[in-house]
Order: sequence, then C-alpha cells, then structure tokens
Amino acid sequence: MFAISPVECLCHVTVIYVPGYVYFFVAGESFKSLSCMYRIGGSTVSKIILETSTVIHQLLQEDFLQMPKSEAEWRTVAEGFLQKWQFPHCVGALDAKRISIQDSGQSGSTFRNNKECSVLLAAAVDADSKFLYVSVGAQGEYSDSFLFEDSDFRRDLDQGLFHLPPAEPLPNSNLTFPYVFVGDGVYPLRSDLMTPFSGEDVDPGQRFFNHQLSRARQPADNAFSILAHRWRIFHTSIHLRPDKVAKVTLAIVCLHNFLCGRRSKAYLPVGPSDGEDRALVEGTWRSEGLGVMRPVQREQETSCSPEGEELQNIMKDYLSRPTHKVREDGSI
Repeated sequence: MFAISPVECLCHVTVIYVPGYVYFFVAGESFKSLSCMYRIGGSTVSKIILETSTVIHQLLQEDFLQMPKSEAEWRTVAEGFLQKWQFPHCVGALDAKRISIQDSGQSGSTFRNNKECSVLLAAAVDADSKFLYVSVGAQGEYSDSFLFEDSDFRRDLDQGLFHLPPAEPLPNSNLTFPYVFVGDGVYPLRSDLMTPFSGEDVDPGQRFFNHQLSRARQPADNAFSILAHRWRIFHTSIHLRPDKVAKVTLAIVCLHNFLCGRRSKAYLPVGPSDGEDRALVEGTWRSEGLGVMRPVQREQETSCSPEGEELQNIMKDYLSRPTHKVREDGSI
C-alpha cells in the first residue's frame, strides 16, 4: 500500500464533498438552502459539513497549523516580523474575536454574550498572516470581554511549553531582550508580551513605540479580516452548536494557512491585505468589515508586570534610536 500525502487526501475528500462544502464555507449558504439545492435532508447536509471539516483539520493541521517546535523555528518567525514589520524579537501577533452563532437553546449560558450566543476565536499569527496557534470555543460569560489570564495560551506560555529562545541581543545592539508576542490593550503587559503604552498623555517616544507595535500587530488584523473576506460563513450568525462551530472554524483556519502557502496569488491577490513594504496600504476587505466576528473588550484594567514595563521602555528607547527608527509613514 502506497502512502499518500495530506494534500492528496484532501483532494480526494474535496472531490466527494466540494459542492455543498464550498457553498457553506465560501458563500455562507445555510443548511436549509443547501438542502433545497441538492435535494437532501438537512441532517445529511450537517453531517457532510461536519465530517468534512473534521477530516480537513486532521489532514492539514500537522503541516499547516503547528506552533514552532524549536528555538530555530521561533527565530525564523521573529526574522519575518523584523523584515516585514520592523519589530525585532517578535514571535507572534495575538488577537481574539467573538463569532456570532444562532442560539439553539442548547449552547448554555457560558456562550451567551449581551443576550447573544458566541464562541471565542483566539489566535497567534505570524508575519505572513498565517495562524500559528488557534483556540476556538473558550467560554466567556455575559460580556464581550476576553480574560487572557484564563486562557490555555497563557498557561502554556507560563509553563514554558512553547520553548521560546532565551533572551538575546537586539539587532545591531548590545541590549539583551527576550522574544515576545505582541498584543493590543486587551492583553496584559508581561516580559513575554508587549502591549501599547496607555493613556492620552504619551510622549513622542511612547507614541512611536505604539505605532511600531501596531505595525507588528497588523498580520493578526489581516488574518481575521481575510477570513471574513474569503469565507462568507463569517458574515451571518452560524446555526451550529459551539462544539460544531469549533470544528468548522479549525478547518477554515487550516485551509487559510494552506492557501496562503500553496495558492497565495489566487487566495491573496493584490489588494485584500495590508502591505508590509514600509508604508501600510489598506486592503479592499477593509470596506467589508469582519462580518459577525466582533472584537473582544477589556473587562477590567489589564495588569502590567514590573519586568514588562521595564522591557517596554527598553524597546521604546531602542526603536527611537536614529539608526533603527522608521518614520510613521513607514519609510526609513
């Protein structure tokens, strides 16, 4: 018996199920409309969609949805952020969105937010807007808030399970600095997670740091927006239970990464993503928004560790040096 690659397996699965699956994912068709279109029962449509999602995730996750496993692989990710977004020692951009789902009465109160049902999609993204880490279905009760402290990502990070490289000198400098993730104000400032300076009275150096941090976060914004742009299922409330939404979303994320790598010109034509060549150019998907994916909110003031604040200032001073500084229009 000859072994076949995950891509060959995927082609076989796609030939069998592609019509309904494509309409559901790409066009955002409902089970009811697919049932009428193909003259099959709604339960059969649901079974096909969910089984295909499971198979796609199983076939692609090992090759197309994996965190770096070695220090060398993490350094490769960091090099991408340095070259494309001018932020050193960054190993991933963090973001989270809530996906609106239709309440079937079976979801449970922990998935209800502001009288609606939703699941949380939290992710870490590389410099090319490909997902490194995805968690779907984390429970948040009664609000749009996101508690990083309760996340599996935070626990894995604290336990050293990501095997990040040790602190090393910044480029063209003797300053030793750890490898870090970047996030917005929803996330806490830590020694392994850089966030913006808060408040309205930031000084020029802090403002420039915030600008550069925003650039480094751009791939995460791109990734979520491209999902909404390419997969129209995210433009209407999904009529599935949270566990099934998780299966569908994981399959879409795997396909996103696969298409970014194998079919990038067709999947990412000029326009639908923000450029990284110094100046930021808004992609065409900006006018479409995020569909039913909602930004998460900060429930309470996020924490700032003393070590995180010290490192934030070190990076601020480093980025502000004339030899490193990139003007806010993106040029050097």
